[in-house]
Amino acid sequence: AAAAAAADEDEEVSATLAWKLPHTCIFQSDIVGFTALTQRITPRELVAMLHSLFAAYDRICAKHHVQKIETIGDAYIAATGCTPSPEEHVRLVQRRASDTGPSLHSEPRGKGGDAQGGEKGG
Repeated sequence: AAAAAAADEDEEVSATLAWKLPHTCIFQSDIVGFTALTQRITPRELVAMLHSLFAAYDRICAKHHVQKIETIGDAYIAATGCTPSPEEHVRLVQRRASDTGPSLHSEPRGKGGDAQGGEKGG
């Protein structure tokens, strides 16, 4: 019964957050062929590559007022939507995405991989 109540509460919170943030825009990127890449380089090289890539992404997010949400493995997730004007969030994440281009490809490509990124607004 407690688990069902917690699930109902989670659904209410999720619905409320979605309702309160109708102008959120998400940026997500990951490394194409990441699993194969992890087999070709050492753990130290992998951690250094991800650190360098994500540090560059963090700087770009800070520059464009885009909030980093989370990194999961090789995936980087950032968002906008808490800006003064509803139109502002799309422009911010588009600028962030365009600045990502050089960072997105240089680190993984130097190790024999590639990266991809995209944005989704609602």
